[in-house]
Formats: sequence, structure tokens, C-alpha cells
Amino acid sequence: MHQDHAGVGVAMPDRLFTWRLERLKEVGCNAIRMSHNPVAPFLLDECDRLGFLVIAENRHLGDTYEDQTPKETPAVEHRDLSALVTRDRNHPSIILWSLCNEQWIQGSPEAAAMARVMRQRVLELDPSRPVTAALNGGFDTPEGLLGVLDVIGINYNPRCTTPYTALRPRTPIIASEIASEIGTRGVYTTNHWEDYYGDRERGYVSAYSITAGPAGQTVEKAWPLSRPGILSLAALCGQVSITKANRALRMARHKLPLRFHGHLRVSERQLLLLQGVVDQRTGAAPLPALELAGRRGRGDLRLGP
Repeated sequence: MHQDHAGVGVAMPDRLFTWRLERLKEVGCNAIRMSHNPVAPFLLDECDRLGFLVIAENRHLGDTYEDQTPKETPAVEHRDLSALVTRDRNHPSIILWSLCNEQWIQGSPEAAAMARVMRQRVLELDPSRPVTAALNGGFDTPEGLLGVLDVIGINYNPRCTTPYTALRPRTPIIASEIASEIGTRGVYTTNHWEDYYGDRERGYVSAYSITAGPAGQTVEKAWPLSRPGILSLAALCGQVSITKANRALRMARHKLPLRFHGHLRVSERQLLLLQGVVDQRTGAAPLPALELAGRRGRGDLRLGP
């Protein structure tokens, strides 16, 4: 979840945080991965109050303000990481500390050296929670971040879970970012050009959940991630135009947590997909109806009888 919103930018009023979390609860979301910076304390207060599970994320490997950490960066003070953990460690909603997001050197020994010392610093400040990071590469190099983290976060590479599991079969995996779709609400034109479907002349993309974002994949192409051993999935949600994923269907098969992160905007069609009412290609009902365990918007999403 990025701390910005259409119309207000990053100057988000508290009520807008609450509104967004309430909408997420309505579609059965129970966990959120925060963006790569300390978030507003009020947002974490609301996650505590509403019962969300949270991954809190640091900006960079090492102690630097470079966009991508240079490999010669020494693992020393960790001012930002220490401030993040010290400030937020008393929030019961936080279940994981994430060291970084998609660092280019993530598969290298230099990255492992930095992460090892960062993990040590986290455990000095908070020994109660495991450490993760969001990776988009280095999945076959145990000498990189894979060899250091307590929980592996994988972004947009569902097929990489199999080779990784062979390297570290007992380490949990989180699909920390998956199924990035784009679309324009209410537009159902399906003309095809390049990698897009929709109305090229008007600049609209179809709302049928058939166009992936540049760095991601549609829900159907992310489907292979549905298997035992994957702890949870995070769908990257866009802003006003947009698609969500019916990953809930595959999540429910294993009774695993479902979570979204990003700007919430769910279309009526996607709610139907989420509930297993229609198949997005055939219109058929492919699976038993889904129901929420416990009250609406609380608990895990599970298959109904």
C-alpha cells in the first residue's frame, strides 16, 4: 500500500486511510504489504484496530539514499532501518520486517553481506518477528539474499518458486507482489494492439482483466503460483482505472490469506470473480462459491461447502 491517493497526492487525511482499509475489508482482505518507507503512524494504528496483518518495509539495502544500493556500500549504521523498527515495533499488526524492494544486486554476495547485518540489527531491536525482502531476481543464487532471509518475498515471478523451493525447501515463501493488471473501469472494448486490449483511439484499456502491466502478468498467468507452501499473495492494484485479481480463487484452495496492496478500486465484475460467481473467460461458475470465514470482511477467504 503506497501512501498516496488520487486527488490528494501524498497529503492523505486520516479519514482516507480508514476509508481505504474499510473497503479492503469489504472484499475479504486481511493483510497488507506497505510500500518501501515508514508509513504514517495513523495507518498502522488503523491496521491494529481493524485486524490487518502488515509487512513493514525499509527502503534500501545498506545505509544509503542511492536509488539502487551500490555493491560497495558498507553495512554499518542502518539509521533508516533502526528508526523504522524502533518506532513501529509495538504495533501488533506487524508480522514481518522487510529489508528492501527489488535491489539490483539481490543475487550477489554483497547483497547477502548487507542483509545479514541488517537482519542482525532488526533482531537486536525486535527479536519477535522474522525478516523478509521483496525480490524480483536472484532466485537461483543462494549466495545472495535467498541465503539470508527468514521468509522469501517474490515479486512477479511465480515460476521461480519451484527452483527456489529446491534450494531452501523449509523456508516460507510470500508472493509479495503479483498479478499487475491494468484496465479502465466500465470499458469493455477488446480491440487488440501491441500488448493491450481496449480502445486505442480513446486511450482506454479493457476492464476485462486481460491486459497486464509492463512489469507484471494477468491473474491467469500468475495462476501457477497456486500451490501448497506459498504463504500469501499480494496483488498490485492501480488507481482509478482498475483491475483486481481473482487470485482469491486459488488462495481459497489452500485456505491461505488473501491480500491486496495499493490503491483500492474494485469493479463489479471483479467482485463477481472474487466470489467465484463467473469465470473471466467463459462466464461459467468454475469453482464452488466462496465464503468468508467469520463475519464479512474478517478472516481468511475459504471455499464454501
